[in-house]
Amino acid sequence: MSADAISRRLEVLDLRIRLERTAVEAYVRVCNPQQRPRASGVRVLLLFLVGLVDPVEQAEVHRLARLGDHVYGRTSDVLHGRLNALDLTDVVVEEWRTIVTNLEAVLEG
Repeated sequence: MSADAISRRLEVLDLRIRLERTAVEAYVRVCNPQQRPRASGVRVLLLFLVGLVDPVEQAEVHRLARLGDHVYGRTSDVLHGRLNALDLTDVVVEEWRTIVTNLEAVLEG
């Protein structure tokens, strides 16, 4: 594997970890569980971000959570070898980074 491929996969892995952390933290803040969940079910857990915002913002945050769900699925494709990391353009990775950053901003409130 080339250095470029390794670098791109590491970028994608970073985005995936950030998504998982954001999803779990949103769930914890909304539900206040006795135990922190594992990062399984991230796609559902991202929707708990909706519970952290005012009703006026909920539709936008729901849309953003769905984008996060898409990014999560695509990162899985890259990390599990269903999509070559080198096939990703810088524009796509930057778009994913923006979505993840926006999700983190919702969490930070």
